[in-house]
Amino acid sequence: MGTQFWYETYVHQCTHLAQLQNELTTLQETLRKLTQRSSENSSVSPSQAKSSLCQSRWVFSQD
Repeated sequence: MGTQFWYETYVHQCTHLAQLQNELTTLQETLRKLTQRSSENSSVSPSQAKSSLCQSRWVFSQD
């Protein structure tokens, strides 16, 4: 196998790694936001929490 093959494989792996790092960053940010919402919702009534959850699902599905 030639040098070109290994170079292309290396570039592909680096690109894939960058995509995974971006996805991880996005997931960490989503987790942070959801954790923050959860802590905010822990002091609200059950009906307020349900309303907030429905709104969160709508917002999350829009991303």
